[in-house]
This record gives sequence, structure tokens and C-alpha cells, in this order.
Amino acid sequence: MTNKTVSIVMCTYNGERYLKEQLMSLLNQTYSPIEIIIQDDLSTDNTLEIIHDYQERYPGIIHLFQNSRRLGYNQNFLSAYQKANGYYIASADQDDIWETNKIEILIREIGDSTLIFHNSVLFNQKNPNMGLLHKKDWGEHPHPLSVLVNPKAYGHQILFRREVLPLIHQFETYNVSYDSLVYTLCSSMGDVKYINQVLVHWRRHENASTFTSRQANKNKLYGYYTALCALHDHTKRQISREYFRLYQRIQFKFEPDRQVIACMKAGTLYEIIRAGLICVHYRNELFPQKNKGVLCILKSFFLPLFFIRDYGLGIIRPSKVRLNAPGKMQ
Repeated sequence: MTNKTVSIVMCTYNGERYLKEQLMSLLNQTYSPIEIIIQDDLSTDNTLEIIHDYQERYPGIIHLFQNSRRLGYNQNFLSAYQKANGYYIASADQDDIWETNKIEILIREIGDSTLIFHNSVLFNQKNPNMGLLHKKDWGEHPHPLSVLVNPKAYGHQILFRREVLPLIHQFETYNVSYDSLVYTLCSSMGDVKYINQVLVHWRRHENASTFTSRQANKNKLYGYYTALCALHDHTKRQISREYFRLYQRIQFKFEPDRQVIACMKAGTLYEIIRAGLICVHYRNELFPQKNKGVLCILKSFFLPLFFIRDYGLGIIRPSKVRLNAPGKMQ
């Protein structure tokens, strides 16, 4: 049986320093056929020269698009996805290093799931192993409510079916965190799957907000306190409301998802409490590996508050202008 094509979508911006190493890790994948879609967001360094060089060395595999105006990180990915031709689509950062069998493993494991994601190891120039991104095994199939209020799949980890593209296209002009969006939209259409296997070396830079902002609750008691404090943060609550308002146009299969979306979109203290109580009702599914005691109830109830605290500023960035910037293919 012929393998289905996988599109690897990479967005670049001034990535000359690490781009060659990442490109080689993509080109050396044991799975085939693949195509590499690169959409550049008006780089001013040698990024384009590097890509052109690799296009000549690997003809027919790398397809380069250049934006006519800056889109920014999230909208660049949401737009670039629409250029993909593959049956499956994976996204790649410009400065990571993939295991050469990453695509092969994900295709073997995805089964009937709409999306699959994996674990990663963090590294930088000084430390080749800074530890795992996901220190806990989340279970093979995250619960739909967990996907909605605790999105933990990062863009460099995901591979999904192209049938999700029309849904993603509806959100292309919104400045919303692309990885959380894709993760949630895939869950609305079907099952998502996690494998606790390191398939990417995720390069971290100093003050990398994409990681530090989502790992803020080192002390558990203090974490609950800061979640309560987030209820007094007007900006975070407003952004959270806007985020869930986006999802009202989507028909989620799981009724409690729809209920929590309505509650979080309303954003009043009463509705946030209601969302927490819905999570408590499904605590055994949300935390199947936890002790079923008071702590499990507490953590389930606080999930909507944790969302407001941790994702309120990082998951959606309000944009006054909706951009449509079709890329020019080279």
C-alpha cells in the first residue's frame, strides 16, 4: 500500500542561525513521501538564501512562500497550513531538531485519531538535556474537556489530518495561539492521541514565553492562590472570554464542552464557577491516574481558573486588524 504524503509546515523569520540543522532533520526523515512547506514572514537575514540553497539540493520537496506583509508567528502558521497538499500535516519550528523517525512513528500510531502529539526534550546551547516538556504521562487519549481548558500540545509536537483544514481556515485571520487552536479544533471533530515518546529536541532561548508562561505553578498551594488572583485580572478574563467566544461557531461533539464554552464565554464569576463544577463532574476522566480524593476534586474545579491565569495572555492576542496575506510561492 502506498504511503500517504505528509506535509511538514515550517514558518520562518530571521532563522539563519539554526535553520540548516533543522532542515536536515526534516529531510532525513525515514518516512516518505513528504513535502516541506516553508512560509517566510519577511526575514531580513540570510534565511531565504539558505532555503533557496536547499531547494536546489532537494528539488520538488521544499516549497517556499513569502508573505507580502508581516503576519506574526500565529497567523503565519494558520495561513501556511492552507498551502499543504498532504493527507497528514505536521508543523515545525525553525530552530528545533527532529528525531529522524518522528513522522514514521506518528503515522504508525495515529490510527483513527484526528491528531497525535508526542513528548519532547528541552535543550539549549549550554545544556543538551534540560528535561522533558511533559513530565507526566497524560494518558493515551486526553479527555475532550482537558483539551479545551488545559491545552498542552505545542505546535512542534502535532500531526493532524487535512480534513481539519477547512475548520482552521475559519480562524486564519485571528491572532490566536495556533497550536492550542488546532489541538482544540481536532478534538471537536474526533479523538486526539498522545504518545509519551521524545521525538523532538525543542530548543529553548532565554525568556522564551511559550514555555515559561505555561509552567508558572511550581508550588501547588501558591498556584491555587495565583489562580484565584487571576479572577481579579480584568484583561485576562476578557481575553479568556474572547477566546471561548471564537469556539461558539464550532459544533463540539461533547456536550460538556459546549456547556463550558458557554460558561467561559459569559465570563462572570457565577459562570466560571459553573464551568469548574462541570469539570468536577468529569474529574475521573480528566485525571484518570490521580487519587480520587479531595485533591482531585479541587484540581478539577480549578481548571477553568488555571486557564484564565496561564493562558489568558498567551493563548490569544487581540488584533484590531484582520490580516489576509496570501503567500507568493517561489
